[in-house]
Amino acid sequence: MQLRTEPNYKSFRNANIDKDNGIIRNVVVCEVGPARGHGVWLNQDFINKVTQFGQAQPEGVKSRFGHPNMCDDALGTYMGRFKNFTTRGTQSIADLHFDSSASKSPKGNLTDYVTELAKNSPDMFGMSIVFVPGEEYDETDAAGKTRTFATFDETAEQPLQAVDAVDSPAATTNLFHEGSQARFAALGTTILNKHPELLQTIKADTELLSNPVIGDFVHKYEKHKAMSEQTTQIEEPKELGEVKTMLQSIKDLFKSKNDEAESELKSENEALKSGLSEIKKEIQGFNTKFDELTAKIEDQAGTISEQAKQIETLTAENAELKKDVDTIGETVPSVEKPKEQLTETNKSAPFWKPYADRAQAN
Repeated sequence: MQLRTEPNYKSFRNANIDKDNGIIRNVVVCEVGPARGHGVWLNQDFINKVTQFGQAQPEGVKSRFGHPNMCDDALGTYMGRFKNFTTRGTQSIADLHFDSSASKSPKGNLTDYVTELAKNSPDMFGMSIVFVPGEEYDETDAAGKTRTFATFDETAEQPLQAVDAVDSPAATTNLFHEGSQARFAALGTTILNKHPELLQTIKADTELLSNPVIGDFVHKYEKHKAMSEQTTQIEEPKELGEVKTMLQSIKDLFKSKNDEAESELKSENEALKSGLSEIKKEIQGFNTKFDELTAKIEDQAGTISEQAKQIETLTAENAELKKDVDTIGETVPSVEKPKEQLTETNKSAPFWKPYADRAQAN
């Protein structure tokens, strides 16, 4: 199922048209307000999600000229992609990048048409998003008014599917006017989805079915609905169930192996922690011994320093004593000459002569 928001006729009021590069910048993609035909509202959280899911598609969100539906295809309506999503206040803003094929569409030159319309009559059309809805919820405001708010189905592969250009319903007075068949198909699809019993009433009216527009609409509606129901009724193949069982077994096996590996790693980690603790203790012991040796070396260095000072003092004292000795040697009388005289005397007198002379003198 898809939902479409009400066209925003403010989309191009502040747009910056870069015709040379085929870009319309600052287009209002969606803003806080009602979602057309579904009785739901879009709040600020929804707008933020639009920006988020737009940014999640780096290649851009596709954009078409009008909404396709199960009774009217979109071939030839592709315009390009919306990129650079951002939120500004209550609005989600993006840039429309036209594809080169849009200027060669079977429906005409969509690039020039939309660019000129955005430039000259921006209030005559706007953008409408196509999204996969989630669970709705109600909120009551301060005035006691209850509103139902839409959400995205965030489990969908692509919650935000398209941002399409649509014109104002009031701009066309004839329901079957050229170009309005898409709106009729969209409106008819919505009515039959809500009231499926009407389909049999329409089919029973041969005159009504003779109208080519209505007849074609009913034919396409039944065809697409049958395909949709067939898709939802497809049963899961038996082989797929076996594959799922096998994958679950493999997953359980990997989990068991992972748990074992985790347990072993924890044990090894604890052992490494214990070994690391012992190494830390040994390092602390080495540090203590190193500190003790350092203290002893410092003490011995102090002793050696004191001894060196003592040696210097003794050396200085020795030098002073040497000087004193040299000085004394210079002042003492020479004993060489008396010795020589004594020797000459001894040659001419007996050895006792000197003693006798000395005694006589006394």
